[in-house]
Amino acid sequence: MSLQEWNFKEILSHKLASLLHQQSLYWRQSGTIKWVKLGDENSNFFHANATIKHRRNLITCLADQDGSLIYDHTQKADLIWKDFKERLGTSNFENMQFNLDSLLNTGVDLSSLELPFSNHEVDDIIRHLPTDKSPGPDGFNNEFLKKCWPVIKQDFYSLCTAFYNGQICLQSINGSHITLVPKIDGPTRISEFRPISLLNSSVKILTKLLANRLQPFITKLVHLNQYGFIKNRSIQDCLAWSFEYLHLYHK
Repeated sequence: MSLQEWNFKEILSHKLASLLHQQSLYWRQSGTIKWVKLGDENSNFFHANATIKHRRNLITCLADQDGSLIYDHTQKADLIWKDFKERLGTSNFENMQFNLDSLLNTGVDLSSLELPFSNHEVDDIIRHLPTDKSPGPDGFNNEFLKKCWPVIKQDFYSLCTAFYNGQICLQSINGSHITLVPKIDGPTRISEFRPISLLNSSVKILTKLLANRLQPFITKLVHLNQYGFIKNRSIQDCLAWSFEYLHLYHK
């Protein structure tokens, strides 16, 4: 594949992603308008939406390892607990099998990562938080933070400063609700659910602070063939690097 074909493919992929995003926004706004008009009425539309949401959120039965269906709530809870306990598991760290000095690029200046958190950094994170996320155990969502930020911002400034100085107990605020999102319609096995953790608002801000600090350097620290969870990288970049490496290797 030539360079021009590769660039043309990239342009098409970005254009397709933009069109799909616009389509998603259109249907989302259309659904919001319809809900505003008919959502408060005792209509078939309201009851249909309530029924659909109830069916999506209700796990009527689960299949165990033998394939037997379990309907009892307590037994389903025990089955989920055992499955995720085995999946997460525990490990005893003994020693590191690779040399970090040979893997990390020590030529990158990382001194800015250790600077104290500024109020401007925290304000910028609050400004860009999405407003339609579900709240964590504390019950406060991102929209609450944005609306009440002039009142509560000093408390969060103090929290970030205490976190930087190592003066807070993370275990006291690092609680989360684990929600099971179905991967398919009508799931019956635990593997057919995707778990997501709903964190407290305070922990979200701390993790976002660390992520924003590391973002400008992550592409210089992580190898080109690693693309997962890295902004502006895709599997196409990994494949392009692999093809180039194989070409040079065989050459």
